[in-house]
Amino acid sequence: MKRNLGKFIRFCFVGGTGLIINLAVTHTFVVVFGFWYFWAFTIGVLCGWTCSFVLNALFTFPDHNKSGYHKKYMLFIASYLVIFALNAALVYMLTTLLGIHYLISISISALTTTLLSFSFNKNVIYRSL
Repeated sequence: MKRNLGKFIRFCFVGGTGLIINLAVTHTFVVVFGFWYFWAFTIGVLCGWTCSFVLNALFTFPDHNKSGYHKKYMLFIASYLVIFALNAALVYMLTTLLGIHYLISISISALTTTLLSFSFNKNVIYRSL
């Protein structure tokens, strides 16, 4: 149990790092390049996911089976596309329909999928030897 709690805390730290990257990239593409917030969010998500994949492999789940990173990355991205669909719908509803600022909407949606993401990463992507 303590081991899983430690992994969950590290997972949240990595997720927070990915979220900060997502927010920074999203904000940059909205403010600097004039992108619609939703397209900027998509770019930010891909940057944050890639960072999270690498940091989770190195920091959160260092005892995982290290073979087949290419396949693991593809599975990671595929699984996160499902999570992205949930996040995107929530971000769109919160921002467009309820008028909540897009950066707050992104943060709320990230919190709602953290447990689902941790379980999938722990048990599928970074399964221990």
